[in-house]
Amino acid sequence: MLFRNPRFLIASVLILLLGAVYGGYHFGRTGSASGAALTTDTHDHAEDQVWTCSMHPQIRQGEPGTCPICGMDLIPAGSGGSSTDRFQLEMTEEAIALAGVRTWEVVRGSGASTLALPGRVEADPGRLVRVNAFVEGRVTAEHTGFEGAAVRKGDPLFTLRSPELVVAWQEWQVDGAAHEALRTRLRYWGLTDAQIDAFAASPTPVEEVRILAPASGIVRSRMVAEDDRIMPGMTLYEIADLSRIWVMFDIFEQDLGKVRVGSTIRFEAASAPGTTSEGRISWVAPEVDGMKRTVAARVEVANADGRWKPGMRVSGRVEAASGQVLLVPETAVLWTGPRSLVYVRLPDHETPVFEARDVVVGARYGDQREIRSGLQAGDVVVVSGTFAVDAEFQLAGKAHMMESRGEATEPGVPEAVLSAYLRHAEALVASDAAAALRAAADLKAAVAASPRTGAPWAPVREAMLRALEHADHRTDLASMRKALPSITEPLSGALRAAPSGQAFLQFCPMAFDNQGAEWIASSRTIRNPYLPETMLGCGEVRARL
Repeated sequence: MLFRNPRFLIASVLILLLGAVYGGYHFGRTGSASGAALTTDTHDHAEDQVWTCSMHPQIRQGEPGTCPICGMDLIPAGSGGSSTDRFQLEMTEEAIALAGVRTWEVVRGSGASTLALPGRVEADPGRLVRVNAFVEGRVTAEHTGFEGAAVRKGDPLFTLRSPELVVAWQEWQVDGAAHEALRTRLRYWGLTDAQIDAFAASPTPVEEVRILAPASGIVRSRMVAEDDRIMPGMTLYEIADLSRIWVMFDIFEQDLGKVRVGSTIRFEAASAPGTTSEGRISWVAPEVDGMKRTVAARVEVANADGRWKPGMRVSGRVEAASGQVLLVPETAVLWTGPRSLVYVRLPDHETPVFEARDVVVGARYGDQREIRSGLQAGDVVVVSGTFAVDAEFQLAGKAHMMESRGEATEPGVPEAVLSAYLRHAEALVASDAAAALRAAADLKAAVAASPRTGAPWAPVREAMLRALEHADHRTDLASMRKALPSITEPLSGALRAAPSGQAFLQFCPMAFDNQGAEWIASSRTIRNPYLPETMLGCGEVRARL
């Protein structure tokens, strides 16, 4: 009877349909203990994807976008893996692809590169001729005119009047046996054989004689003028023979192993770009310049045409080689101060596994870096997406670029050290030698009192103490400015490893006769401590530390 009622029939069908839909939805979502293998997980895993910033891993959000701190595009955060090794991390293939991670196999190759060396032209000291006075007398005429004048051997320099000439003439006339001894004495005084013959043949006493240039060259200095009285031992002229000159180059301390005696170097003068000469290094200094941290190297060059002039600035390029070394692209290395970090993809893992590994880097060869320890040929390192991998290590609570293996990590550069350095640099900007000396003393004391252990500061501490060793004795602005780069270098390295965000690395290409130098400042505004009187605003910001 119930099914004969159309309304009841329709209502029953609707109830059955609704039940079927609900049951299918519910069981499709949750499955059952006995029928789990038959169910399909329709949950969208993309909804659980977390997006983060490679530079600010504390940023985590559920959708793509840009970092609210630096504006960089967010990257997908990986799964973090299941490895219990704090130096290893698993990442999904999807996360690797989305983060743009690329790898490169470590190779052993020739450490050959072109090394740029600044240089300058100097006169050969062995070709510098001094004209000295050997008798007492007076200059009655000066013939060279000015310093810088070119003279040839035999040109008159000055006319000398001396009573000793008269005495020597008289001895010549009365004692024939003394002629050879007198001739030797007159040569010693600067007379040529032709002048001596004329001297001996003179029928009247000789009171004056012209002193001639003993060599061809340039008058570098002239210490006498007409009517000057001279005494034995005085240096009257210096004549530089520039037919052969020296070109002196500065080899930076870190490049010492790449240049040696016999290395070929090509160079050109700043005044004639494009005109290149070539020579071989004939000498390398046995000591490092304590101020510039460079070693001098010499090339001897023929200069018959006078093209090279002392004081000229030159730039040299030498092909440097150091044999077979381990090389990785520069982008593989994350700098953390004295030690650095690379990420190695480990072989023989079904799921990609990366390992954080400390390395010691060596010289730079083009866009590659020498690895002195920490890797071996055949290792596969991350060369693109390195910061993304580092962010994943940080998010997973594992070792990362700000934490060196096996070392305690200090918070960074001690505040007292950075404050004293900034005061020292600002005093140099103000050309206040007394204030700069006080700040240097404070800086030395702050470094000495700083922690002796922990990375990245501890190794930097020793380097800064060496740079500040003679700080108490540098009382003039020139010496303090020369020392500033050697103090800046280790401090900037520590700030790179543990950025404060409150300092800026700046660079002036004109410092130290265009050699260039860096310093650290508290703001982006350029206030040059090397050339404040002439080029206060010269420089550029290289990095925020």
